[in-house]
Amino acid sequence: MSNLKQKSALPANRAFVIRLAADAVVERADVSGRVEHVVSGQGTHFSSWEELRSFIVRTLGPQEARGETASRHTNQEHEEEL
Repeated sequence: MSNLKQKSALPANRAFVIRLAADAVVERADVSGRVEHVVSGQGTHFSSWEELRSFIVRTLGPQEARGETASRHTNQEHEEEL
């Protein structure tokens, strides 16, 4: 895959670091840990999948979280590189 395709398929503004607690049991959906948004540095602790998902939605914004503006961002990035 070319660098351009990798960049547009995985935009940095949608990157998160998720660290699961040592006692998290993913199979039972018993999760906790910390999540950080790579670009903004915002982070929070979470104690459920719902809290993790809520942080991601709040950080990206509802439209971006649904992927509605992701293609617009990647098109803009492509145009800037040309």
